[in-house]
Amino acid sequence: MKQKTRYLLVESGVPILDARQFLSDFHSELLGMIGMEYYKLNLKVMAFISENTFIIRCANNYISLLVVALTFMKRVRSQPTYFYTLKSSGTMLALKKQAAGIIS
Repeated sequence: MKQKTRYLLVESGVPILDARQFLSDFHSELLGMIGMEYYKLNLKVMAFISENTFIIRCANNYISLLVVALTFMKRVRSQPTYFYTLKSSGTMLALKKQAAGIIS
């Protein structure tokens, strides 16, 4: 049976200049925070909308765990930051449309 997913529009407190390094550090920080439940999230950063906004895909059953983890995450690789969950949607297209209205 196919696993249902949700998409989150997330804003970072600092600009993301190097996407590859950010993704590596972001996943490491979440793994350290959540533990082995991290692998159940089926987490993937789908797109970068702006320099500090991006879309994350997550398993529907674990969306609340991800939101709480993002709320309590205060740094990514010794750089202080914060993460706000702006919107949630069942499709990436709907979330991109909503993101265009929020960011502009």
